[in-house]
Amino acid sequence: MIKKSNIKKIALEILFGENCDVDKTWQAPFKKTIPCKKCNADMIPMLQVSDDGGVTNNIPEQVTKGREKGLELIWPHDSLIAMVYFCIECGAIDADYNQA
Repeated sequence: MIKKSNIKKIALEILFGENCDVDKTWQAPFKKTIPCKKCNADMIPMLQVSDDGGVTNNIPEQVTKGREKGLELIWPHDSLIAMVYFCIECGAIDADYNQA
């Protein structure tokens, strides 16, 4: 059973459309477009959700140094960022995520 005192409030940062930032990630950057699984057209970022309340706007040094070394998987703390993509042809929706 989860005690009420153990529950923390989570600040979400939600970005839409052109405001989605493919570089806002704890791991490898999100792709600017992905192929649609239904019609193979381009899917573009539609929605991005980060559960760290925007902390990744100030990317920690270990992430920056890791990326300089070519590392794609860096785990400084527990957090999640999801990118939802929208197909510009058929309207399909797909998503990608990574966590730290």
